Amino acid sequence: MSSITMRLYDNSVKIMANVTINPDKTISVNGKKTFPVYMYSICNAYFETHNGGMVEPCDPSKNSEFLFSAGGSFNLLYDKLDYKNKFEKAGVGYTFDIKTIDDVAQELKDSPSFFGYYQPDEPADDQLPKISAYYKRVKAIEPDHLVIQNVWTDMTKWAPSTDIITWDMYTIRNIKYWPREDSIYAYEQWSRQSFFENKYEVNSISKPVWAVIQANGVNEGDRLVPTPNEVRANTYTAITMDVKGIGFWSYLGWGGSLDPTPSFPYGTTGLYNKPSLHSYYRQLARELNTLNDILVLPTKDYSWHYHQGTKVLFSAGLTKTVLWQTRNNFNYILKQSGNTNYLIVVNKDSRPISDVGITVIGPSGSMTVKTLGLETSGSGRAGRVLSMNNGQFTDSFDGLAVHIYEIGSDIPCPQSQCNFTITQ
Repeated sequence: MSSITMRLYDNSVKIMANVTINPDKTISVNGKKTFPVYMYSICNAYFETHNGGMVEPCDPSKNSEFLFSAGGSFNLLYDKLDYKNKFEKAGVGYTFDIKTIDDVAQELKDSPSFFGYYQPDEPADDQLPKISAYYKRVKAIEPDHLVIQNVWTDMTKWAPSTDIITWDMYTIRNIKYWPREDSIYAYEQWSRQSFFENKYEVNSISKPVWAVIQANGVNEGDRLVPTPNEVRANTYTAITMDVKGIGFWSYLGWGGSLDPTPSFPYGTTGLYNKPSLHSYYRQLARELNTLNDILVLPTKDYSWHYHQGTKVLFSAGLTKTVLWQTRNNFNYILKQSGNTNYLIVVNKDSRPISDVGITVIGPSGSMTVKTLGLETSGSGRAGRVLSMNNGQFTDSFDGLAVHIYEIGSDIPCPQSQCNFTITQ
């Protein structure tokens, strides 16, 4: 069996003196293929200068699991070199607003922690000429630096003006169009409708596509604070759509996202408001980092509502009518390295389902199935061992569960750990 060595998370590997885009739309950092996991607004100038200063000074080490701070980490109000040193020490990258390219000191651009530039966020269609001009200017004078664009409309029109394109869709809400328990189903529909114009998908976009996942620490309007199960299901649902990177909005947030109040003086919905939830996002980032060498493998097959795969079959499933369509509960993505298959399955439904027969087309004979990841409880916990015969095995899923399977012929399987039934 050919398997992947799961690397422990090592902050030292992240310093990014060289970031390149590969032909398969993955990126490489210092020559190593990397599935980027990043956080917005690890440091935020607004909170350094308004309302008497931030309750928490900039400390990138509190988010050291993430590859870089997205959205433009600095502005001219900072003591930039001091912040540069903090990011370098934490092993975290920083980015700049593309409009500040002429104001950024060369020392900041030369830092191994400088990741690239961000285009203006969610631009309106009439801004396309300006966005295009920004991109051409960066490529003319700094061709080796990446440009990232987060959009709110059809990706195909924005792709020529960026190196990486991302979308943000936050569906964990108190909203009339779907109940909270259907938020993950809604994520697929609204992503398809808003960013792919009901006719495209991730792999039809000419540039690498990354997904930005909801990460707020307090309620904002109808946007609700996610639970860890919702965060995990949402993140891996995007991965089953074959995205090449994951970001989270956000740690500090931006100033003015809420009206300040005496009890909430900084007006932000960032995760720093809820340390326990922020801790879970850090764990999820560590998990994705340990899975890096799997996530950057070529995709053998994947399946979500608008791209039905053919290489993994389910003997049972749940259906739900959400946003005018009947939807199936299981998504998956299948990777392969040598004789080892890696299968990620997401139950998008909040309801559990037991004794599901799973068939992976291709493997034959007796094999062992082991669950990976960092979860320690529930059906998605790591370290469970199941048996497969001629590509078939049986498992049970909690609501919103994510199962990460390693399937091979010589993974140790003690008799006491095989052929058991999960208690829901």
